[in-house]
Amino acid sequence: MVLKLARNTVFVKKHPMNLNTPIVAVRRKQAGKENSEQVDPRTVRRRAVKILNNLDKNNSELSILLCNDQFIHTLNRDYRGQNKPTDVLSFSQQSFKHDPPNMQSPNPQILGDVVISIETASRQAKKNNHSLLTEVTILLIHSILHLLGYDHQTPDEESKMSLMTKKIALLFSIKNVNY
Repeated sequence: MVLKLARNTVFVKKHPMNLNTPIVAVRRKQAGKENSEQVDPRTVRRRAVKILNNLDKNNSELSILLCNDQFIHTLNRDYRGQNKPTDVLSFSQQSFKHDPPNMQSPNPQILGDVVISIETASRQAKKNNHSLLTEVTILLIHSILHLLGYDHQTPDEESKMSLMTKKIALLFSIKNVNY
């Protein structure tokens, strides 16, 4: 079932009996007009579902916001103390130290929110010589991995996260991953 929540929102609600499809909502907010038209929210949603299914997160829920540099700058300043725009932010709804092991539940596991600046992604795509959709996909993979507890603060963590990112990127025929 497809529900239109707002003009720029694509939200697909899974059937109550189907635990094999993640719930993913994609919304655009203040994304640059010329760039936002190059990334279809439905395509971003399909890619997020494919990523989550590959990570065995079929019974999960994720929110994605595609925005501009000004909007993500405000979030980055307010939540991370960084007074500049960034490419992607992840806001987890998980508590890894206290959550019970991955148990089957009829309720979806709420992973959190992903915010992607289309303007920054566009500049990075040009710099890395690939499409905007490829860059958004790489940022989406990176962000979802953060929501699942992956990090890159130490060389060991970075190695594990890089390996997972490259493995998932291959699902979309993306071979060159730079983050």
